Amino acid sequence: MRAASILGGLALAFAVTSAPATADSMIKRSGTERHALVKRAHQLARDEVLSTLPSFVREDLAKRDPNDYQVHYEHLLDRYMSDEAPLNELERRAEKFDAGGPAHDGAATWVNGHGPGIGQCGGKRVAITFDDGPYENHLKLAQKFKDANQFLTFFVNGNNFGCIYDKPYPRQMRKAWDLGVATYGSHTWSHANLTSATSDDQILKQLHLVEEALYRILGVVPRYLRPPYGETNRRILKLMKDNDYKVVQWNTNNGDGDGLPPAESIKIWQSIEKANKVLMLNHETHADTVNKVVPAGLEHLKQAGIQTVPLERCLKHHPAPYKVTAKRSKRTDEWTCVGKPAPGKFE
Repeated sequence: MRAASILGGLALAFAVTSAPATADSMIKRSGTERHALVKRAHQLARDEVLSTLPSFVREDLAKRDPNDYQVHYEHLLDRYMSDEAPLNELERRAEKFDAGGPAHDGAATWVNGHGPGIGQCGGKRVAITFDDGPYENHLKLAQKFKDANQFLTFFVNGNNFGCIYDKPYPRQMRKAWDLGVATYGSHTWSHANLTSATSDDQILKQLHLVEEALYRILGVVPRYLRPPYGETNRRILKLMKDNDYKVVQWNTNNGDGDGLPPAESIKIWQSIEKANKVLMLNHETHADTVNKVVPAGLEHLKQAGIQTVPLERCLKHHPAPYKVTAKRSKRTDEWTCVGKPAPGKFE
C-alpha cells in the first residue's frame, strides 16, 4: 500500500508529458508544470518524514494550526525532484523506498570498533556532546557553555539515571534550550543495547518514546541518534535510515564513562586543536565532568581560539537536527515513565 501511494504521487509529479523525460526537460517545462512538480515533490518529502513519527505526534500535529509547527524534509527533496527517470525507474524507486532503501548510509563509517555512524565533525570543526541525561546538572552545564559562547549537544534518555518527565528535568531542559546553545538528540528511552533487541519493534519503541518526550517538553522530534554504548550494526543502521535517523558516534572520548580521573579527562580536552574534526563524547551524569573537566576544557578552547559548533554544523545541516519543530505542550498526566521500559530494559 505504501509503495502504491508513493508511486501514485511520483507518477503525478513526473508524468506531466507523455514522452520520456530528458536531462534538460525541467528547463523546457512551462512555469505551471515546474510549479506542479516542485509542489508535489515537497508534499511527498513531507509525507515521508511524517510517516516516521510516532502516532501520538502525528495525531497531535493533526489538531494543530499548520502555522504552529514545521516539518523538516529538505534533505529528501532530491529524491523526488529528479526529472530524468522514466516511469519504470520511478516504480523501482517507490518499491525500494517501501522496502527501506539501501542498507548503508554513504556518509557513515565504522567507528569506535562498535558499528557505523558519523564519527567526526566535518569541515575541520569541533563539536562537544554529552550523553545519558537529563540529570541534576543539565542546566548548569548548558549555562557554562552559554557563558563561554560555545555550543553543545545533549543525547538524552527517557528513563536512565532518572525519568525525563520528573521535576526538575523538563524545566531545566526548557531553560537550557532557551539559552540557544544546545542541540538535542536521542540516546534511546532506557539506554538498552540496541544490538540485544529481539525485534525492530523493540528498537522503534526506544526511539518513539524519546520522540514523544522531547516533543512534549521542547516541541522537537529528534533526528540524530547516539546508540547506547555506541553499539550498532548494519541492520540497525538500515532501520534508522528507514526512519529518517542519522546515527552519530564520536572520535574523541573524555573517558569519564570509563572511570578516567578528571585530570586525565582535562588533558584530553586540552589535546583539541584547530582543524581536528573533533566529535567528543562526555557524560553529563558525572559531577566531576561538569564541575572540573568542562570549566578547564572551555578555558583551553578560549585560549586556543577554538569555536565549537552545534552538531548540525558538522553535517552541514543535511539533514536538519529535528524532524519537526513545534510549540511546547502543557504538562499532563501522560508525562510519566510509569508503564514504560525501566533503565536498561526493552519492556
